[in-house]
Amino acid sequence: MMADLSRFTWGKGRKKTEPEERGEMKETGTKGNLNSILEEMAEQVDGLLCIAVAGSDGVAISTYVPPGSMLNAELAAVQLASIFRISRTTSDKLKAGELEDNLLTSTAGQILIRPLGEESYLAMVTTRDTPLGIVRLVVKSYASKVEQALGKGN
Repeated sequence: MMADLSRFTWGKGRKKTEPEERGEMKETGTKGNLNSILEEMAEQVDGLLCIAVAGSDGVAISTYVPPGSMLNAELAAVQLASIFRISRTTSDKLKAGELEDNLLTSTAGQILIRPLGEESYLAMVTTRDTPLGIVRLVVKSYASKVEQALGKGN
């Protein structure tokens, strides 16, 4: 089932690009069409710096970095894995319920991390001026598709 974001306008009106004009995408042994899902997500968000699907060990499963972004997606995956593990542990120890997502904001950007089962996560890194509501909506809307591509979904 495809996430329907047609009612949202952020990111709409972007020029459709040919594959060689699109951002760098790297796949390292994933199932299904994970790369096309990440690319579809990227088309929904202006100000995107990186999307990563990674294991809790920090190994990137698949990443997308748009043209012009200087972010190293593999390095981001390693660093974000620590935040993912600490957030999950903290939520458990504080009896705060199951972790839905984790938001990290800085003066330059924002990072949203959403668990995909117990051992992997989906992260989106954007500029600070990207509307947080759009980031959360896109990540939440596509999480089940990413899980299915990883062989974890229904």
